[in-house]
Amino acid sequence: MNVECVAGRCSSNTNCSNQRFQEGSSVSLSLSICGQKGIGLIADQLIEKDSFIIEYTGEAIPRGDYYQQYANRPGTRNYYGVQSNTREIIDATQ
Repeated sequence: MNVECVAGRCSSNTNCSNQRFQEGSSVSLSLSICGQKGIGLIADQLIEKDSFIIEYTGEAIPRGDYYQQYANRPGTRNYYGVQSNTREIIDATQ
């Protein structure tokens, strides 16, 4: 998880390179049919190390709740959770 500087409040002023969300900078991406797996997100260019790719959004929920939620959904095959720290998972399923 990254924390971003707020424009106008950073001591680096206009030299700050930690405002990627605000600048809207990201990698060129496209959707592609990936057989039985469904739809995949494909990079249209080489992604260099430490590059910002995309913002991942969803509900931050406790790990135990996340796993219990999916254990109670028989037939669910696709999960969209990303662990943000040792206690929470960001669930972008909805």
